[in-house]
Amino acid sequence: MASLIQICKSMGYNKSLRLPFLMLALLTILTSRASSQSAMFRLLEHQPASKLLSEGLRYTNDPEKPDSALLTLSVLVNRYDKNMSETERLDIARAYTYQAFVYLFRYYDYAKAYRCLLRAREISENAGKELPTIYLYLGQTFGSIGEQSDDREYISKALWCMRKALKASIADNNQHLANIAFGNAISLAWRMNRLQSIKEDWNIFKKLKDSDSREFTQFNKLYYLAIQSIMNKNYEKALSYFNMQQNIMQEDLLHVRYICLARFNKARTCALSSNYKMGILNLKSCLSLGRKFDLKDVNLETCKYLSDYYSLLGQNDSSMEYRNQYLALKDTLIGYRQTASIKEMSFMNDLEKVNELMAKNKLRQHRLVIVAWGLAIIVVIITTFLALLYWKNLELKNSYQSLFNKNQDILKLEEKNKLLQQGDKYKNSKLDNDEKQNLFKKIEHVLSTDQSVYSQNFTLSLLSSIVDSNYKNVSQVINEVSGCNFNALLNEYRIMEACRRINDEEHYINLTLEAIAVSVGFKSRSTFLKAFKRFTGLTPSEYIRIKKCRNLQKI
Repeated sequence: MASLIQICKSMGYNKSLRLPFLMLALLTILTSRASSQSAMFRLLEHQPASKLLSEGLRYTNDPEKPDSALLTLSVLVNRYDKNMSETERLDIARAYTYQAFVYLFRYYDYAKAYRCLLRAREISENAGKELPTIYLYLGQTFGSIGEQSDDREYISKALWCMRKALKASIADNNQHLANIAFGNAISLAWRMNRLQSIKEDWNIFKKLKDSDSREFTQFNKLYYLAIQSIMNKNYEKALSYFNMQQNIMQEDLLHVRYICLARFNKARTCALSSNYKMGILNLKSCLSLGRKFDLKDVNLETCKYLSDYYSLLGQNDSSMEYRNQYLALKDTLIGYRQTASIKEMSFMNDLEKVNELMAKNKLRQHRLVIVAWGLAIIVVIITTFLALLYWKNLELKNSYQSLFNKNQDILKLEEKNKLLQQGDKYKNSKLDNDEKQNLFKKIEHVLSTDQSVYSQNFTLSLLSSIVDSNYKNVSQVINEVSGCNFNALLNEYRIMEACRRINDEEHYINLTLEAIAVSVGFKSRSTFLKAFKRFTGLTPSEYIRIKKCRNLQKI
């Protein structure tokens, strides 16, 4: 794998040879990774359902392993059979809800999350049981769409789903989910100015006894009382409830969203009494906490309100600053096609049928013209391709020998210098050749399979710990066997993973190049671009353009 990239690098001396060798390298890499995925699929295929479900949940809760979660859960859901037992069918339904969670909170793909939840609801209804997570995630899906499109109909659907999730959670004796559902229901009812609509739910919820989720239950009870005070225009009392909410939560990853919610609602309450300056202070406090814990959705909403409040105070420069931050976050988190896909699913289906009829009529009317143009285009394409092929072959014949000799001279010189340097540097090393090869195989295995290599904090010391060797030996083996240092070798594998993700349009189409670079471990765009150019001979933009051209040729 590494040797193919080295070939691509050596071909950099001649641009005409770079593309074919790059395609060969990419084909080999993708084939290798596909084989790896197939091997993993075969391994998972024989696992029992309970094992797949628990592993799928574990991957689901790991932000770094959404692909593993989807692969594991897909193996399970593909086993569905209507003749399964009730327990087995409910496990399948739960697997679909875990998939929905990944699509919803890892990829922000509302359409796929929605389809998974519909399938989960169908299976669970046939099994005779309501799963609270189905309605909880449906509510969060509808709520996200409603918030982003300012559509009250979807916000109303979200509120209905949260109320269903609350009742199902209580029936299932799951106070944790009940807390999540009721907290969301309060927020949605406030947004709709329909707090009275959840009065029945409040009467049920306030009777719940404190358990392991005591602080969350108290938080929601204070939340309801605060919104009730706002409805009665008693803003001071509402602020006191929000302060109590904030004080019962610890500032850690488990509780940080609740603290942000309390501060955010304090800001909105201040704004109701036109105290925008105090509202801004609370919003900035919320934004600071959101940035500390990298809560992108919290930062998105907070920047929007900061822009609005500064605008109301007439401070247009500050308003524009936060407006730009809001738009940048929104562009990162929201795929507009995903947002619209559920809302327009039925419409697009009807439109597709109409377009099909129109296409048939147009085809009948212009068949001869289309055939003639098609033949002409084919002739032009074939002629152009043959001309390019002839030109490439001529250029290849003229330059190959010169390029080969030049590369051989460079390689000999580099090898000589490397041997001289390594002979001095590692003259006291006790590793023999077999030990070096075995250790390098371990290193390659880690770099090929361990997701931690895509962390920005992955170091040579951490690699040494994983392969159970010392720092000096690992450094020596990398230098002597691969012919490059640790950072260069690590970047090779990261660039290969970046190429895979660029090709994987199903899961990564909405990610920018910067996001892909960060996801595979690069700390800056410039470092990523230099590494990509060095190891592939192309810039990422050139690579994407070539990939698109190849896709069009396949069509």
